[in-house]
This record gives sequence, structure tokens and C-alpha cells, in this order.
Amino acid sequence: MFGPAVWLFDNPGDVMSGNWDSSLPAPLSALLEALGYAPSDAVIRESTVPALRGTNVVLLSPPSARYAIPAMAGLLGSAGPESRILVLVPSFGIQEWAQVLVPLARAASLTLETATTPARATRRLRAGGLQILLTTPEVALQLCRRSALKAESLSHIVLAWPESCENPETLTQILQDANKEAQRLLVPLSPVPSRDLTDRYARRGVVAGPFAAHAPTKSTVPVQYVITAWNARSSALQNALEILDPAGAVIWTADAASAEEVRAVLPVAGDTTVVTGDAPAAALIMCYDIPDPGRLVQLSAAGNVVLLLPPHALPYLDLVAERGKPLRLAGALEAAESVAATRRARIESTIESPGLSNALLTIAPLFERHDPAQVAAALYQLWSGTGEKIEPATPVVATPATARVWVSGGKKDEVTPNDLVAAMTRELRMDRTRIGKIDVREVYCLVEVPAEDAEEVARRMNGLTIRRRRVTARVDRGAGPKGAGGKRGTGSGGGTREKRS
Repeated sequence: MFGPAVWLFDNPGDVMSGNWDSSLPAPLSALLEALGYAPSDAVIRESTVPALRGTNVVLLSPPSARYAIPAMAGLLGSAGPESRILVLVPSFGIQEWAQVLVPLARAASLTLETATTPARATRRLRAGGLQILLTTPEVALQLCRRSALKAESLSHIVLAWPESCENPETLTQILQDANKEAQRLLVPLSPVPSRDLTDRYARRGVVAGPFAAHAPTKSTVPVQYVITAWNARSSALQNALEILDPAGAVIWTADAASAEEVRAVLPVAGDTTVVTGDAPAAALIMCYDIPDPGRLVQLSAAGNVVLLLPPHALPYLDLVAERGKPLRLAGALEAAESVAATRRARIESTIESPGLSNALLTIAPLFERHDPAQVAAALYQLWSGTGEKIEPATPVVATPATARVWVSGGKKDEVTPNDLVAAMTRELRMDRTRIGKIDVREVYCLVEVPAEDAEEVARRMNGLTIRRRRVTARVDRGAGPKGAGGKRGTGSGGGTREKRS
């Protein structure tokens, strides 16, 4: 289901050598060594060792799960049978992270469940004995609401590519009840994450990875690329080699596991080499994995580089290189033409069918003002979902009356909307659907709540601790009720509105 898992050895402990940290279980040390890592590597010192000691780690790397292997080895090396590890990944990254975690969990003798729906995970969590759960934030929230996943019992939390979470508040709701002492590993999708992101999810974490010391440097050499789903790289690689037909090719991979995958699918050819380090000179350098900027410079000097990129890695490419011409794989245009032909057939079938009278009455006035071909093209764009959708008219419903609660502490105190939502849902046990817009100003905030709850919310928020300071709260008398024709007042002062993220 998740692609081929590469088992590099049957008994990892038997092949370990070198001088690894004695606290790291031997099978994990052996796995790292088999993948090409050495005890003296900077990445081991900067990410594996801190993670092994229970320190929070922020890993700044290219958007590939393979770069998280050393840090994950340290984190799993510090875990035990009683540990509860939650790994949260966007849905598009589940397969990629599963392939990385399976051999790590096996080497650490920990049980792993990959969940794309809550059904099986609910049963396994309730049965007990599950140490690692890999899932999406959306599924994790469902598991929390079912009381199958208890956030307060988590010992380790891995947040992979949180910027791609469809609704950031999902992460807030999961983490608001999490054990504050749980170890965090944050792996941003961007190698230049915002300070707010790191403060929110891995405060005081050790920064590691290729971009720990400096932001990516951009190469001026144009780089060709192929957009492909992560789990379709093998077929894309073969397709690209067939199209380009180079006199000699080098396939670069990030580690030995990826190299084994490539060797398993490459046709027998004496002019194709697979490497994990420096690439020799060749007519074509195909990157099966995503290289960091330093490696990309070396590869570009060795030959014409073509990257196999999943869609989420395009912003990274723009950070480290100039985009060259994208390589169109055989079959892409043919597939598009087939889809277009199918749609044309559906349109013709509809034209020939009865029952178009009402539709014609609706659009007939447009034919008097616009070319019929343009009208048809606009309708097709709406129908195919590439333009703005036509929503059915909805009846106007009276908006319930609301009021605003004034809370001391604002931008100057680094208070964010998420801080207020977390405090109100955790401390006040307030349903988050009853929390309206949050207006964060310089030294205070205004929180919109149902008018009938305002006095109680203000009373209970008064004295809470937010961002390490006690706050005061009161109903904002400057704001009239919203709804029933009432106008919103000016509040307690000026400022700009900041939407709750």
C-alpha cells in the first residue's frame, strides 16, 4: 500500500560498527550506518544526539522525509514500550513518511500504525500496546473526540510540514491538551519557517539540518524538473530516461535505501550509475531524491540536472535554483487529450437530449451581449471546476446577537488568536464554535462571543494566564450587539484586525 519498504539487513545489530552513542539502540545505529551515515557526521551530532536526549528539535531541510531519519532515530531511541508517539503529517505526505518510519520502528522494536481513517486506529489505540501513530491532523482530531487518542498521555509529538495543514486550528485543538513535557520534533515544509511557527510548536528547540546556520542560497544554473507524485517516482524515472535517452546517466539518491529502490526498477544498462554522494561527470544527472543546495551545485557541475519533484516541493526549487524547462513525460498529453475527448462526448450527448428549455431561458440574454462561443467557454470553465463555482441562492438568516470581551494583552505581549482560543476551550471548556472573530491589537484583544455568554466569559477569563502573564477581562461596552440591525461599535481603541488562524 505504501510502496516497497527497503530492508537492508535481517539483523541490524549484527552489522553495526564505528563509535555510535551507546544510548542509541544498536539496531538503530546499524540502520543509520547502512543508510550511509557515520557517527562523526554533523547531522548525527546536531539532530540525532539532541533528540536521543529528549530535547525539542526543529529540523530545517529540503521537503523530503528522508532528511528526518537521523532525528527520528534519536527520538525513537529515547522511547520505550510505554511511550506514546504521535506523528502528524498532511495527507499528501503519509506514504512518504510511512516508508521512512517502518524500518525505524522495526529497528527500535516499536509498534507502528499508519491511519488515513479513524476506524482501525480507534480499535488499536483502545486495545493498547501501540507506540507510534502516524496520521493526519484531521484523523487525529477525530480520534481525540472519540477519546481513543488521549493527547495528555503523549510522550513524543512529531509535526511534519504543519504549514500544509488544511486548517491550522486542527493542530491547536489537538495540542491544547497535550502533555507540555512531551518531546517535540518540528519538521517545517519551508527551510525558512516563520518564528511564530517554531515558537508555537517547538519553543526553545535545537535547530538542526542543512539550513540551521543559514537560509538556502540560490543557484543561477537553470534546473529542469519533472512534477510527479512521490510514490510514482520510479515510473517517472524510467519514463524520463526513455525520453531523454542520454549517452550516460547518473541517478543521485539521498541514501542507500533510495539507491536500492532505483536499482530494483532500472533496466539493465552499463551506462547508468546510481550514487549517494558526489556524482561523476555524465550527460544526465537524475535526482531521485531532493538535494540540498550544496549538493545541487555539485550535481549541476557534473552534468545536466533533472529533478523528480512532488508538487509540494516546487516552492523549495524556487528558493534554491532557477526553474528550467519542465520535462513533459510521455503519455501526459495523451492522457489530457483523452479526458478532453470524454468531456466533449458528454457535452454532445447532453445537446442531443431533451430538457434543455430552462437552461436556454436562463442563458439566452447572454447570447445578445456576448459571442456564443465565449458564453459556452465560460459555462464549461464553471462546469469543469476551473473557475468560480455558481452557488445556489441561500435564504438570509438572522445572525445571532454577539458581544465582545475585552482582554488585556496584545501584540506587544506576543498574544495570538490561537492563544485565546486555546485558553477559552481548555480553561473555560467553551465550545470553539461559539468563539467568533478575534481582534488582536497592540496592548489588548477583543473576542467576539454570543451576547448571552459575554458576562460569564469575561468573569471566568479574568485572572487566566496567557503568554506567562495574568490577564484581566471585561465585556466591551463600546460594541453594540451584532444582528437584528444593530451596528458594531468602535470598541475600546484603534488597531488592525487579525484573523484567527
